Amino acid sequence: MPLLENTDFEENEMSELQLHPQAAASLQRWHAMVAQGDLSDLPKLLDAKAVFRSPMAHTSYPGARVASTILNTVVQVFQDFTYHRQLATGDGLSVVLEFSARVGDRQLKGIDMIRFDESGKIVEFEVMVRPMSGLQALGDEMGSRLASLSGREQGPGLNRMGAPPPPPFSPWGSEDGIMASTAVLDFLVDRDDLSRSELREQQLDAEALAPGQALLRIDHFAFTANNITYAVMGEAMHYWQFFPAPAGKGLIPVWGFAEVQASRCEGVEPGVRFYGCYPMSTHLVVEPVQVKESGFVDGREHRRPLPILYNQYLRCSRDPLYRAGSEALQMLLRPLFTTSFLLDDFFADNHFFNAERLVLTSASSKTAIGMAYLLHRDRGQREQRYEIVGLTSPANRAFVEGLGCYDRVLGYDQVTELDAGVPTATVDFAGNGELLGRLHAHFAAQLRHSCLVGASHWHQRGGLPKNLPGAAPQLFFAPAQAEKRLLEWGGAGFHQRLAERWSAFTTFTGQWLSVEHGLGPDAVKRVYREVLAGHASPQTGHILSLFSSRGGSI
Repeated sequence: MPLLENTDFEENEMSELQLHPQAAASLQRWHAMVAQGDLSDLPKLLDAKAVFRSPMAHTSYPGARVASTILNTVVQVFQDFTYHRQLATGDGLSVVLEFSARVGDRQLKGIDMIRFDESGKIVEFEVMVRPMSGLQALGDEMGSRLASLSGREQGPGLNRMGAPPPPPFSPWGSEDGIMASTAVLDFLVDRDDLSRSELREQQLDAEALAPGQALLRIDHFAFTANNITYAVMGEAMHYWQFFPAPAGKGLIPVWGFAEVQASRCEGVEPGVRFYGCYPMSTHLVVEPVQVKESGFVDGREHRRPLPILYNQYLRCSRDPLYRAGSEALQMLLRPLFTTSFLLDDFFADNHFFNAERLVLTSASSKTAIGMAYLLHRDRGQREQRYEIVGLTSPANRAFVEGLGCYDRVLGYDQVTELDAGVPTATVDFAGNGELLGRLHAHFAAQLRHSCLVGASHWHQRGGLPKNLPGAAPQLFFAPAQAEKRLLEWGGAGFHQRLAERWSAFTTFTGQWLSVEHGLGPDAVKRVYREVLAGHASPQTGHILSLFSSRGGSI
């Protein structure tokens, strides 16, 4: 919206900004209170769910009580406080107030950004301050005064505005590191109709974090066709059980990075970064068990029966695969490549079911590419000789051919061009029932194994004929193969093999993969719909966050 400027705060000039009448009246009352240095009537101007945003903290803090306490303290801290310019949005409900002030011997400038509702209540109040020296002086003084209000002193390093002074006077938490209140945003989908989605916002109070629990702030996560598979298989493979949601709704599991925002669990400290499986949300409450230097397992009751592969959270500082500059690749490819690695190992472990040809559907999907890469890379070291064939759409054929890891690339309508007399195994990443039926009908008795992995073509998963010729389709469950190898190789041996192949694969992907970042609910919804519809480019990896700014607020 355009900003309209006014440098005069006299009552007869307010109308020049074309403010909403109720907003103009409330703004005039705000200026009167500030001029008098008395904000005792401020609660009357604040909406009960008003949100305050501090200049020194990433997280926003909801509640009229919190906002009132902070602003009443600020007005006492500032000296020589003066408003200068005033700007408003075209809808007349938001203003930006430029100010200057002094804290001790530190001069500072800043802005107050205030948004009203149509009744004139303040619903958002955000403060920005510069320079850093002034901001630090303000933070120190605010921390000291908020601590004295509670009657308790804070330890070293906890006296800056944005660090955790004691409740109930501060939105920055308690001496235990627990946030007083946090806004949590979830992206929910309809389990019965994946094309339908909605946002749910709720408040998490300090009391909700029990002893032994921690609150993780989900910075960003990857979204690929693999996540659509999680949703399609949500009931059959129990993916909906990972993160409980309202009846009929689901939280799709995604892979990403999060930091500990608050903790009541020893060994899981605030500020520590973890890689793992998260919901499409801004936050996740976990109950860490098996806490080690390398990470922990979420031991919440509803997750205990689920595979440990999805319940494990790896501490980035101790993770041998972690590189700070390549978080995007890790989110996009690590879970997919782990599946690729386990698929390749599963086939090798079973001597490729004596097949001389492996046909991979949805050959442009990243999990298929990872498997094809490993099949091609290690073929010379294996006794079984096999051809690697990729099936894909006409739009993606040139891209798949250019990868160099498939011996042949065909369209979905060219299945009959493959010699039906060659022993063949299929690996279905598409979930297209009609296509799988044609593959079974074509290869018939020569189809030695039919492996079901994904559902990138989720809307075509029906149509599978009964009594298929050839080997019966078998669903591949990656955690089962992982647990088998962990027992046989041990944890160190497993991760050593995975890390060596991962390093080579990420070098390979650097030749063709580009990363796009999306911030905020609108970006998440747009990418979700694109991937769900099968319109996402195979050369693009999407990194998303439900926060509207990097490290910012909802």
